[in-house]
Amino acid sequence: SISFNVCTINISSPNDSLSNFKVGAACTTDDHFDYNTSSGSYSFKGYTFTNVYTAKKIGVKKGVNTYQFSTPYYWDGSTNLAIQICYSALYQDSRLSSTTSTGPQGNMTTIVSTPGIQCVQAWDNFGTTGVHDGCAYAGPYDIFGSSSRPATTFNVCQSTNAYTYKWSPSTYLNSTSIYNPLASNIRTNQKYTLQVYATGNPSCTTTDSTLHVTVDTSTQISVVNKDLVYCRPQYSYDLDANGRGSKPISNMACGTANPQNCATPTVTKVLNGGEQSSSNIGPFYYYSNFTQWIVPRDMMLKSGMTSGTIKAIDLNIWGIYNYSTPIFKNVEVRIGCTPKSSYSSTSDSVSTRNMVLEYTSPALTLGIGTLHIPFNTPYSWDTTQNIVIQVCFGSSTSNYSYAYTTTTPTFGNNTMSFYGPQTSLCGGTNTSYYNLLYRNMPATTFYYCPAPDGYFNYTWAPGLFLSDSTIKNPVAYVANSIDYQVSTKGRNGCTVSDTVHIFIPKHNFTAYPKDTAVCSGQKVTFHAKGGYSYQWYQNGYKKATTLSCTTCANPISSALDTTTYQVVVTDSVACSDTLNVKIDIKPIPVVKIINNDTTIDYGSSVQLYAQGANVFTWSPTATLSNPNIVNPVASPTEPVTYTVTGIAADGCSSQDTVHVNINYRGKLFVPSAFTPNGDGKNDRFNVSNLTFEKILEFRVYNRWGQQVFEGNDN
Repeated sequence: SISFNVCTINISSPNDSLSNFKVGAACTTDDHFDYNTSSGSYSFKGYTFTNVYTAKKIGVKKGVNTYQFSTPYYWDGSTNLAIQICYSALYQDSRLSSTTSTGPQGNMTTIVSTPGIQCVQAWDNFGTTGVHDGCAYAGPYDIFGSSSRPATTFNVCQSTNAYTYKWSPSTYLNSTSIYNPLASNIRTNQKYTLQVYATGNPSCTTTDSTLHVTVDTSTQISVVNKDLVYCRPQYSYDLDANGRGSKPISNMACGTANPQNCATPTVTKVLNGGEQSSSNIGPFYYYSNFTQWIVPRDMMLKSGMTSGTIKAIDLNIWGIYNYSTPIFKNVEVRIGCTPKSSYSSTSDSVSTRNMVLEYTSPALTLGIGTLHIPFNTPYSWDTTQNIVIQVCFGSSTSNYSYAYTTTTPTFGNNTMSFYGPQTSLCGGTNTSYYNLLYRNMPATTFYYCPAPDGYFNYTWAPGLFLSDSTIKNPVAYVANSIDYQVSTKGRNGCTVSDTVHIFIPKHNFTAYPKDTAVCSGQKVTFHAKGGYSYQWYQNGYKKATTLSCTTCANPISSALDTTTYQVVVTDSVACSDTLNVKIDIKPIPVVKIINNDTTIDYGSSVQLYAQGANVFTWSPTATLSNPNIVNPVASPTEPVTYTVTGIAADGCSSQDTVHVNINYRGKLFVPSAFTPNGDGKNDRFNVSNLTFEKILEFRVYNRWGQQVFEGNDN
């Protein structure tokens, strides 16, 4: 945008305005205008200007006049900038012929001195009748130069690299040295100050106005159960929250039913980036007029408006043409709600049938300033739709007037106007009349009574597996540990939230051996893992009397009968589970050797017999015919105890023993006589039946006691 400061208006008429007003911009290397000695005047340069602002009619006011560019203009920072302003006026327009200043608007503007001729002006000498357009300058006009120019203010979006930024304090800021730091998790009111240094000239510093950040503490929310522990996946009925403090305003339905009343209405002007004195054709223009404009709900909400019952509206009249106090006849004002956010064409108006007639006047006299329009029937707005306002009138005279309202820009075609001859347009539009669409709307002020307090609306997230994520206490199926955040909004629109943490531990409880079988008398060690503590029971949670310990992880079982053990495994958050292990006790077989302990003669054998098992193993094995049969033959040469191990079909075994003694007394035979006569009969004398014995000494005596033979071997 570009701004000029008008310090004096040399015009007595209040209807000061310029027609076909244009602003152009161009870059140039020139720093002044040259004097043409042949013509005796200063020459306009042949610049190619970019048209950045246009108005069919625009007002001039005392003070700063700002013109917001419809087309942004990019300046490179190295060349000079030429600005051109032109307009047209009716012949002999006293408002312009009385100009005595060097300002481009026919008014005295604030000027600054320049080292050369930097301002050149031309104007019609008004020697002929008709309308003259300064933007189509072709001469002959008076041209003069000035060594001063209007003091010009530009609103510029500039590269941030040209500056160094310093924010203070640093509290809650992610950076103090960038132009747009993020302030997050702000918990207390803050006052920030920004200093900007020109990178090329650090000594050039500006301190911006202090920025106040106010933390809205009027609304709070808290979960009923802050932290929950579930031992396993389950349905949860514990989600619950309570909103406190300033409740949100309820949302009233669009229309005239059940209006809200109040002693002093709230006043809200709906603007989008400012208010302008625009010359666009508006609701009070020409002989007859039909104008509709859509007030977008987003603009209303951003301007601070809430749902409520509208009692009246204001429009701001900044300029009047033709009559100082014009009278507009048969005026009607209607209002309604519409989902339409803008107009696509001049045939896209909102039907009058969907609107409420709120104001009528057979003759409405307008003047500069605020036009207050009270409503006959209060109308409520629900915040979900847009507001549409319709103004129409029909003049019964041959005269016409213009009353210009201030406007605010919009993002679409939000204003539709039809104007034409004296026939009233309130009964409907006629496309044969003049019709226009504008990307702005009249700056509208609403007087309304806010809707009554509503209820806190709750939103839970994530919403998966919730019975309803928009109620106060939903039912949730919780499969894993999760954080649920619940939020609500208070009267000021600030979102507050709280969080409930649900923890479901991941268990890996085990107990082994799971099922085992042992022979009676054997001991088994059980193992439990994955827990924080353990408690053992047996046979249906009875006291575990057959375990070495009942609160350890690895007890030893000495059960004599089949027993089922229960171990309750508990984790660190007191979640537990019960695991079962079983020990099956198998009986010991009754293995018996049929033989009793016995004595056998040296060199003889004895057959052993066993019973009571399926498989037998005898030991020692050296003197047995087969140690792996039920009835081996034993041939011991010395006393021995034989052990038999019998194994039953279930693998359990037992033993029995038998002792076999050896009789070493042999059956020796010594003849009482012999006849050594050589007849072959009893010729030899010896000890017979010798087995293991060895003769150490042998002597033979006769009857008289005389030794007749001696030997020392067999």
